[in-house]
Amino acid sequence: MLLTKYLDKEAIGRLAAERSGGIFSGGYYCEVADYEPPDMEISIGKPPRNEFRLLVGNDEKTAQWMTLPCTEDISHSNIYCVDSPLPNIKTVYNISKLNETAKIVSELDNSELVKLKAIMESDGLRGAEGALKAYAELDERELDVSVRYYKDYGMKYLSRQLPEDFDMSLLDSDHLCITGRNILENKDGTITSYGVLSGIEQELYSALIVQEDEQEMELMQ
Repeated sequence: MLLTKYLDKEAIGRLAAERSGGIFSGGYYCEVADYEPPDMEISIGKPPRNEFRLLVGNDEKTAQWMTLPCTEDISHSNIYCVDSPLPNIKTVYNISKLNETAKIVSELDNSELVKLKAIMESDGLRGAEGALKAYAELDERELDVSVRYYKDYGMKYLSRQLPEDFDMSLLDSDHLCITGRNILENKDGTITSYGVLSGIEQELYSALIVQEDEQEMELMQ
């Protein structure tokens, strides 16, 4: 009759460890002389960020993905697919401009990349040429990713302009929506799927400055 199944294996293991100074690893008992501590320094490669890829080759069956920017001449290769982190870049019309765009985008941080996407979306810019045009405006425009609706923009704008003790609950959603839309139009801004975007050389939450001719027109009415 086998009695091993009735033995207290944990007690036996503890006794063996006490007597020989061994150690348990992965559910197994090891003698000290044979034990090697596991290497816990695990390095995880950083995933590519803001990466452009082209599927290129002599034919579609043997085509391979190539990452941009690159120094290799692929102007005469067949391009079957474009994988882009930017909107409205689905085809390649100018490989050198796309390579230039890829180099610029690879150096952007996440907030800059999101703003670049917002500018391209709001202005309907397409292709590498459009991306380069949007990049030229990057420092001249503001983006608030926390605001996705006119009423939210109206609320946030007024909260910064009105006295601190003003009761914002007095303003209803319709009023805030209209106010937000009108203020944003005066700043040449727009609501994008990435957040609220200002016009060129405009600040999202600065006070509106009424021009003198507009003031005169108001006085004449």
